[in-house]
Amino acid sequence: MKQKSYLLSSEPQWRTAGNERASGAPQTAHSWLFEQGSLTKRLRRSCGGSFQVRVVRQCRMRPFVSEARALGVAAHRHAVVREVQLQCGDRPLILARTIIPFETLSGVHRRLSSLGTRPLGDIIFSSPDLRRAKMEIAEVSEWCDEIADTVDSEVPVWGRRTLYELAGRRLLVCEFFLPSVLAL
Repeated sequence: MKQKSYLLSSEPQWRTAGNERASGAPQTAHSWLFEQGSLTKRLRRSCGGSFQVRVVRQCRMRPFVSEARALGVAAHRHAVVREVQLQCGDRPLILARTIIPFETLSGVHRRLSSLGTRPLGDIIFSSPDLRRAKMEIAEVSEWCDEIADTVDSEVPVWGRRTLYELAGRRLLVCEFFLPSVLAL
């Protein structure tokens, strides 16, 4: 069976985000975890011309059980899973995992399956039909060997998982904020 993630060694324990004070996340992570706008735009402002997306993996596979549940799809159904690093030059800032059910990939949204190194935020935040349906957060400390060198294992990494709807079609975006992004 295919490995479910090249980023995560196990599924994070997500919990409803609530508000910043009740989140349990350190103050330094709040502005990133609770950012309402496009992370892509924010990173471009911070990194300038050195902002880039490095695709770690993109394939069709079964998502984690909680991801399928959040998307409202059967756990045995495949989806497009895209894992990337958002970087300033060669310095990774954010690790991201996006799950897109095949039902979402029709009509104008079919281009979501062939982004290459183009940021997902460029597409979804330009859509007038975008709606944030739910957000959860988690503290992550277990990473796959393929990505472990990127992450300082001494420092817990906080992430958010956001369920978006584009014209009623769902996609799930998980973003993990490395200590390097918190320093920006």
